[in-house]
Amino acid sequence: MPDKYSSLSSSEQIEVLKGHALNVLGEYEMDIASIESINHEYNSTYKVVNSDGEAFALRINVNSDRTYRNTLAEIDFVNYLRLNAEINVPTPIESRAGEIVLVRFNEVTNKEMTSVLYSWLDGEEIGHDASDENLFALGAIMAKAHIATANFSLPKGSELPIFTKPIWGSENLLLSPSNPIADHVRTLYIRMLELIEGEVQRLFSQGTPQVIHADLHGGNVMECDGELSIFDFDDSGIGFPIQDLATSIYYLDSKSGITSLKRGYESVAPLPLHDDRLLEILLLQRRLTLMNYLYGTTTPEHREMVPSYQDETIRRIERFLEPINRG
Repeated sequence: MPDKYSSLSSSEQIEVLKGHALNVLGEYEMDIASIESINHEYNSTYKVVNSDGEAFALRINVNSDRTYRNTLAEIDFVNYLRLNAEINVPTPIESRAGEIVLVRFNEVTNKEMTSVLYSWLDGEEIGHDASDENLFALGAIMAKAHIATANFSLPKGSELPIFTKPIWGSENLLLSPSNPIADHVRTLYIRMLELIEGEVQRLFSQGTPQVIHADLHGGNVMECDGELSIFDFDDSGIGFPIQDLATSIYYLDSKSGITSLKRGYESVAPLPLHDDRLLEILLLQRRLTLMNYLYGTTTPEHREMVPSYQDETIRRIERFLEPINRG
């Protein structure tokens, strides 16, 4: 994005996007009583309340490079889960003109941005310190989703990225010539990316991929009256259940949390077949995907994370490669 938007503070960016949100909302059948920013990170989300007191969530894709067809596929995936898997998900809302995905140009960001309006999910996010009980329930939901989508095919006109590459459907900024990283860092990235791609290619050669959420962590799970709902399908793509499971495990710090997630999954279906090496590689893949995002984000607080996140990423890669180097 141009410097004009990137140089703004978070609060200034939120105001710019609030104006964009109001323009988009003008295309829906509703009288707006209030609008407030509830999340400004990878994308920007606003809580919208109409004059009847009904709430909605408007997501504006800011840092995401999802295409219109990708977002249509996301909607298809959400609707399929709601109808076929008994999983609580938000409902996409059509505009006055019958559009489910709105792509509109913004002068400040100097780009077209994709927006989707969803019904509101009551409750609280379970967060990254989720209880073992909630993680057990999340594991069960994940298994239900995998079973339901094993034979799901996207309708004509929609498409999702296929997770065969180390950086899922995004431009590889890790190795970009414009990325001012040290030579030894670049060398480690190259080696790790080669290992990831080789392992993932092996995975794809041995089975049939399916649509997965690919971002089922506590920030994308709502709990209300003991029931969980999942949302934010903006990272969804075509891959394997073990890739979905590994992504969720990445965000868990405790062994008990990981165990609870796995046991919840096993309460519905057997865990996806994998070995320790594959799981460790997929965890590092998630790390590098997030590192890649941080190199290109426009969100000020996230840009500030780059040095420390890069240092820890390099430490983890070196630790993984150490026994390989010795051998």
